[in-house]
Amino acid sequence: MKAEKRSCILNIGGGYLTRRICRIYPLYLITILVSLLITQFAPGYSPRIDNVTELLRHLMLLEGESIYWAIPVEFKYYALLPVATISLYWLNKLNPFAPVAATLLAIFAIHIVWPPSETNANSIQLGPYLGIFLLGSLTALLCSGTTEPVVSRYAKPLAVAGWLSIFVGLMTVPSFWRLVVDPDATNQVFHRDFLFYGLLWCVSVTAATKGSRLFAAFFELKACRFVGRVSFSVYLWHYLVVQLISRDVEIHASLQFLLVLAITFPLSWVSYQFIERPFIAWGHRTTSNWNSPTTNP
Repeated sequence: MKAEKRSCILNIGGGYLTRRICRIYPLYLITILVSLLITQFAPGYSPRIDNVTELLRHLMLLEGESIYWAIPVEFKYYALLPVATISLYWLNKLNPFAPVAATLLAIFAIHIVWPPSETNANSIQLGPYLGIFLLGSLTALLCSGTTEPVVSRYAKPLAVAGWLSIFVGLMTVPSFWRLVVDPDATNQVFHRDFLFYGLLWCVSVTAATKGSRLFAAFFELKACRFVGRVSFSVYLWHYLVVQLISRDVEIHASLQFLLVLAITFPLSWVSYQFIERPFIAWGHRTTSNWNSPTTNP
């Protein structure tokens, strides 16, 4: 029995790790290879990867040049995610409001230990961003069936809060903020307010799953689902496209923005279809086979 239990735990842990690797690493490897080639043959662009040693350090999560900083941070939280999930589950068993209280208390402690004002830009350390991930784990719990009796009674207020969070998120995009509030604001005006944006998305995702149908319908639009599906590819490719257009295409800024969209989304769709999707499917198919019962002849 102990051997079976140990085997089950290993299968679950191995399956979890395999799916995470298949979700992130294939496209990540291709983009850092592209960065290495661009650094060698078209200097001036970033993310800048000078040699194979730097590429290997990125793969080992020891570096995170430019937009790649998020990959090491994300993988470090994957190691803590099972502990966070189990803790929130048992807290919810004790009291439906206990996970919220515990998460807020943890975020308060994180804010003291790693003040956002003292966090290096694009740091690959998990600590400063841990509060965002804890909010994500809490959101997953709030959106699960285990919290249905508590959360569903707040459907209408949640929908209002969801619309408000979307509005605030859009208005604090630096270009909108400059247009409406502060013409002198830089692109880094809200750069360290990552916990604030984590809270906005916590509210909006919870509202989309537990709020009124009108708000949920917005996220069910094909356009929204498409953006969500290719979002990882968009994140990894967009910065290169932005640099290419802003540096080498001399047209009005508004047309540059539209051109960036016109290139980034088709590129990201191709990337999703032929890189992300096949490896995600392979990871799920492989780990499902590990857990499937075997029959003796």
